[in-house]
Amino acid sequence: MKRALAVCSIAWGIALISAAHAGGIYVTPDGAGARTGADWDNALGSLQAAVDASAADGTIYLAAGNYTNGPSGAPDLCAITNKTSITIRGGYAGTGTPGARGAGESVVQNPTVRIGRLLRARNTALLFDGVVFEGGYLSGKNSAGAGLHLTTCDATFTNCTFRGNHINSAQYSYGAG
Repeated sequence: MKRALAVCSIAWGIALISAAHAGGIYVTPDGAGARTGADWDNALGSLQAAVDASAADGTIYLAAGNYTNGPSGAPDLCAITNKTSITIRGGYAGTGTPGARGAGESVVQNPTVRIGRLLRARNTALLFDGVVFEGGYLSGKNSAGAGLHLTTCDATFTNCTFRGNHINSAQYSYGAG
């Protein structure tokens, strides 16, 4: 009986989390409230956290602002691997469901001259709409994609901008941006 109750409790918890993100995941540069991603008042605080929480065919909404906080010590600001399909839309005002766009840019950026790629994705279908990729920087002989490095991905970019992404001292350079 205890085992059945535990299994039911776990299943119910998973169902609640999935339902919370069924309408999309909301992200602001600094996060808000309980940081569940369920709405703007409880937005997650990083693109990576939103990707990790995203379900298959999920949509991530980015409020206008600068997104600079990747995993500590990680070479990539955001890594997406083996997700079925993710849509990332930027430029939201941060009110509504998801609300109005055009409030400014959603900039995924390397805030300093540290070596780091902005985004790496593998085995994923991606749609980016209204996102700016800025300041990716890599240095080294076989550097790949300072802004983006996509491997076996089906990617679509709409209303996106790539600025100031560069590789230094590369013999070969692969990737985008």
